[in-house]
Amino acid sequence: METRCLVNQNTGDMAAGHRTASRVSFQTGRAITFSATSWLLRFKTVKDLCSVVARAAATAEVCILWLCITPAQALEQGQQWDRAEALAHQLSSVRAELDDAWVAGSGAGQPTEAETKHKQALDQERDRTDALARELNSLRAKLDAACMVGSEAVQAAEGDVKQALEQERRRADALARELSSVRAELDIARTVGQEAAQTATAQAEQMQTLKRERDRAEALGRELASVPAELDTARAAGLEAAQTAEVAKVGQERALREERDKTERLTRELASARKEAEARSALLAAAHAEVLQVMQTNEAAAAEQKLALARECYRADPLARELAFVGKEPEAAKRQIAALNERALLLTVDSSQRRMAVPSFRTVVEKTPSPKQISGEAVVSISQRSTASELPRPELQATASKAAPDLDRKVATRPERSTSESAARSPGADEQRLLARANALLRQADISSARPLLEHALEHGSAQAAFMLAETYDARVLQSWRARGIAADLAKARELYERAQAGGIEDAKERIRTLQ
Repeated sequence: METRCLVNQNTGDMAAGHRTASRVSFQTGRAITFSATSWLLRFKTVKDLCSVVARAAATAEVCILWLCITPAQALEQGQQWDRAEALAHQLSSVRAELDDAWVAGSGAGQPTEAETKHKQALDQERDRTDALARELNSLRAKLDAACMVGSEAVQAAEGDVKQALEQERRRADALARELSSVRAELDIARTVGQEAAQTATAQAEQMQTLKRERDRAEALGRELASVPAELDTARAAGLEAAQTAEVAKVGQERALREERDKTERLTRELASARKEAEARSALLAAAHAEVLQVMQTNEAAAAEQKLALARECYRADPLARELAFVGKEPEAAKRQIAALNERALLLTVDSSQRRMAVPSFRTVVEKTPSPKQISGEAVVSISQRSTASELPRPELQATASKAAPDLDRKVATRPERSTSESAARSPGADEQRLLARANALLRQADISSARPLLEHALEHGSAQAAFMLAETYDARVLQSWRARGIAADLAKARELYERAQAGGIEDAKERIRTLQ
C-alpha cells in the first residue's frame, strides 16, 4: 500500500503524517511507502529551509526506525518515536528562537565580540544544517532503496532493529545534549541581543547627542563667523571713541592752557593795576601835597597882594591929593598911572595862571582813586577858596581905580621894581612843572589825565608838549604803553608831530615817517 504523507508546505512539518502512518501500519500490518513528490516543498526563506532540513532529518530517522521495527516492538517504538519527536520539536523551536535572536542581533548597530561569536555559532548551525540536508538526501536514497526492498528488507533488518534503536537512543541523548547547548547558546544570544539592543539604543542616543552637538557646533560656528564682524565693529567704535576722546582731551587741554594763560595775564594785569593804583596813590598824595603847597603859596601870595594893594591904596591916597594940587605935571601922572595899571595887570595875570594850575590838579584828583578816600568836593572847595583868595576884592579894585588919577611923582620911582618882578615870574617854570607832571602820568599810562596838562602847556607854545601830546594820539606808541580805552587819531598825531618838528624836536621827523 502506498500512502502520501501529509506535509506542511510552509514549515515542512511531517509529524502528523508520521503519526498517521504509524497508526495505519499497526492496524493493517502493511508496509508503507512514501512518494518522492511528498518531499517537494515550496520554501519561502532560508530560515524555512533550515527548519525543514532539521525536521526532515528527524523525520527520516523516525521513518528508518519505523521501517526496521516489527509489530511486536511497536509499543516500544512508539515511545521512542514520541521522545524523538519531542526532541525534534524542541530542537526546531530552539533553532527558530536562535534564528530570531540572530536576526534581532544582526539589525542592532555595529557588531560586537559577542555578536561575532553568535554569528559564528549561526554559521556553524548553518553548516550543520547543510550537513543534515546532505544526510537527508542520503537518507532519502536509503529510504528509496528500503522501499524497493520491501518486506524482505524489514525481515532482514529485524536483527539490526535493536542496534538501530540503541543508536537512536544514543542519538536522542546527543540531541538532548545538543538541545541543552543550543539553549545555552540561545540564552547567550538573548543576552547578546539585549546588550545589542541596549547598545543600539545607546548608540541611537549617542547619535542624537552627536547630532545635537553638531547642530550646536554649527550654531557656534555661525556665531563665531559673526564674531569677527562684531569685533571689527567694536574695534572701529572703540577707535572712533578713542579718537573722539583724544580730540576732546586736546580741546580741553587747549582750553585749560588758554584759561591758564588768561588767568596769568589777568594776574599780571591785576598786579600791574595794583602797582598802578599804588603809584597813582603816591602820585595823588604828592599832587595833594603840591596842591596844598600851591594853595598855601596862593594864600600867602593873596595875602601879600592884599597887603600890597592896601599899601598901594594908602600910598595912592596922598598921591591923589598931591596930584590934585599939582596940575602942571599931567604927563608924569599919566606915566605913573600906566605903570600902576601895568603892575596891577601883572598881578592879575599871575593870579590867573595859578587859578589855571589848580583845576588841573583837581582833574588829577578826581580821575585818580585816593587811598585816603579824599572826596572831590573837598578839593573843589579848597580850590574855590584859593581862587577866591587870589582874586582882588571889588572894593579894592574900585579904590585903586579911583586913586589912579591921584598918583604923585613918588610912584614914578617904582617902574623898575615892577618890571623886575614880572620878569622873575616867567612862564618857563610853570611849563616845566606841567611837563613833569604829564610825563609822570604818561609813565602810569594815564593818558586822559596827561592830555589836559599837555594841551595847557601847548597853548604857551611848548614844542616838547606838542611832541608828548602827539604820542598820546599815536597808535603804535599807545600799543607800546599798553593803554586801553584810548582812541588813536593819526591825523592829529601827524599835526602835533609837525608842530613839534617846527619847534626843534628832531625825533618828530622820524615819527612822521613811521606814520606814513
